Amino acid sequence: LRKGFVPCHHGMVEMLWWHGEQILSSGADGKVLSWDPAAIDLLEPSDTSPQVELDPLNEVVLGDGKVRVRCMETDPTGELGEWIVLDDGEAGGGLWKVNWKDNFTSKRLMQSSSGAVMALDPSPRGPYVATAGMDGTVRMLCSKTKDTVYMASFKQAATTLHWVPQEVDPEQVTLVVGFGDGVV
Repeated sequence: LRKGFVPCHHGMVEMLWWHGEQILSSGADGKVLSWDPAAIDLLEPSDTSPQVELDPLNEVVLGDGKVRVRCMETDPTGELGEWIVLDDGEAGGGLWKVNWKDNFTSKRLMQSSSGAVMALDPSPRGPYVATAGMDGTVRMLCSKTKDTVYMASFKQAATTLHWVPQEVDPEQVTLVVGFGDGVV
């Protein structure tokens, strides 16, 4: 617990990780906290409570508070000084880069569905793939540039999709999408 018996994270702790001379915790609140192992080792619970209090060394908040840290990794050598963070948040998932050598600056590398991708279908007209996500998003990704070129959000989970055949749409630009509430 933090000082004042406040939880370390608001919501579930997703990951604990030994990183150099620190222990990192990350969670559903989009925060990455670093802790001093030596300070943890010195903590002693009181006679009345098994809980102890300690404030983190550093705190990094990713995005606008809607990021959910699902997992994170760094290069094995640590030379790059970066974490890659997988976001599974309510504002859409994605990958973030956190530079821990540069004052813990963070930048979103790419946006994706948060939660499961339920279906995908390659475009018959070019290097594009359409995806349907449980988060209600329908996306078109360019397989060459790895960019999202189109995205629409709906209130229900997108569960399946398919490009309309050329016999029905000669230009092959129509996508049919099915949703979790039975709507097509």
